[in-house]
Amino acid sequence: MQATFDDGIGNIVEIDRINKGYQVEINFPFLFAKNTGPVQNIYDSGADYDYITSTFDLEVPVTSAETLTTFFETYARNQSDVYFTVPESWGIYPFGPLYDLGTTFKCSINSFENKGQVSSPYLYHVFTIELTHQRTSASSVISGTGCGDHGNLTINGVSAIKFPQRLFEPDIQYSYSTNLTRNGTSYIRNRSSVNDNKNVSMDLWCGDVKASQLIYSLINTRAGDFTMIVKENSYPFGVEAGDNKTFNCRLNSDSIKMRHNDFNNWNVNLNLVKVS
Repeated sequence: MQATFDDGIGNIVEIDRINKGYQVEINFPFLFAKNTGPVQNIYDSGADYDYITSTFDLEVPVTSAETLTTFFETYARNQSDVYFTVPESWGIYPFGPLYDLGTTFKCSINSFENKGQVSSPYLYHVFTIELTHQRTSASSVISGTGCGDHGNLTINGVSAIKFPQRLFEPDIQYSYSTNLTRNGTSYIRNRSSVNDNKNVSMDLWCGDVKASQLIYSLINTRAGDFTMIVKENSYPFGVEAGDNKTFNCRLNSDSIKMRHNDFNNWNVNLNLVKVS
């Protein structure tokens, strides 16, 4: 079986292959606003305005490349919706592990590019395409096995997540600033350490189901607070935040980025801010 693009009125284009390593980004309608404390307020317009963008490399034989180009140009230029289906047997989650394999998606074509012919397989062309899908309430934790206990990290109630391979990457923004006066001496404005902004980014390895559990929990908590539990001596928010095992956190970005590396292998990038 082949993957297909369908315009809904009988015009169908078949795709021979989608390369692994495609990227998925879940976008939230968040507006960040500074306040007097260390954590920004987040105004959320609601899940109805969430959308998902995905970027793929597609491979098609030269005999289909012209047909595919015409299809992309027609519906990208006219900003028309198309229907995208990938066979369940391919193990591809086009818009992330929030929908079961084999789902047909209504989406729009944001951009496409013919990257040229590849040497193997012979006479095949590669296209890079970006699609957008308006996230629907039908999204859920996917069915399947292989959830497994990967590690001892817990985020938002989802336990047994594997610890980040590159450990945690803290980013501390101190609440003081320094200016030079006209006579050359320094003037320091210090708002005290309680207003320091403590952030962390991490790349998490997850299997299909574990990634689904984690992402589904976060899109439901959205701009709200949640708990992260780590092992001792981890210091996710730097030494200033202490060696606590439990931290109250919040998303610190209006998107969550993922990469599907291979079968049952996702990289999930998270940016969090310490609330307490």
